[in-house]
Amino acid sequence: MVVCTKCGVEKLSSEFNKDKYRKNGLRSACRLCTKTMYKKWISSEEGQLRKSEYDKERYHSNIDSEKKRMKKWRDANPERHRRNVKLWREKNPDRIKEHERNRPSRAAWYRKKRREDINFRIAGSLRSRLRAATRAQLAGGSPKKGSAIENLGCTMSELIVHLENQFQQGMSWENYGEWHIDHVKPLSSFDLLREEQVKEVCHFANLQPLWSEDNLRKGNKV
Repeated sequence: MVVCTKCGVEKLSSEFNKDKYRKNGLRSACRLCTKTMYKKWISSEEGQLRKSEYDKERYHSNIDSEKKRMKKWRDANPERHRRNVKLWREKNPDRIKEHERNRPSRAAWYRKKRREDINFRIAGSLRSRLRAATRAQLAGGSPKKGSAIENLGCTMSELIVHLENQFQQGMSWENYGEWHIDHVKPLSSFDLLREEQVKEVCHFANLQPLWSEDNLRKGNKV
C-alpha cells in the first residue's frame, strides 16, 4: 500500500503511475489526483498556452500524418465528433471569429519561423521522421531513412523494445498518442547544425516514453 501525497489516502500501488526516478518506482500522487492536477493545470492560462504551442508544433511538423490520425478518429467516432464540434462552437463564438481572422497570420508566422530559424525547421523534421518511422515499424513497413533514424544507434525493432522496457503502467502501442516519444535532453538544448550534436540528440539512449501531460509540463526542461 502507498499513501498519496496529495489526498493522503492509502491506496494500492496499482493506483499510481510508475516513475523510475523515485525510490519506490511510483509517482507520489495517485492517478486520480494526478488527473485532477492536470485538469486544473491545463485549464490555467499557462497550461492553455503550453498546450496550444505544443499542438501547433506537432501538427505543423507532420501535417499529413496528423490529418490522417484525426480523420481516422472522426471516422470511428462520427457522433462524438459532431457533438464535440457543436458544443465547442456554442461555448466559443468569439474564439471562432478570432481564429478565422488570425488564420493567415498564423500560417505566415509558421512559414516565417521555418524560413528564419533553422533549428526550428530541423527539430520539426526530426520529430516527424521519428514518429513516421515508429509507426511504419509497428505496421510492419520499412521506415524511410533520415538523420533521425540513421543516428538512432540501433535498429527500429530495438528502439521499440527500448521504449517498451520504459513503459509506465497503462502505456501501450494501442494508445500511442496519449503518450509521446520524448527526448530526455530536449532538441532545443542542442545546436542541430552540428553533426555530432544531432547524433547525440537522436541516439536511442536520449529517448523515453512520456505521458502527453507530463511532456507538456516538461517543455524544454531535462
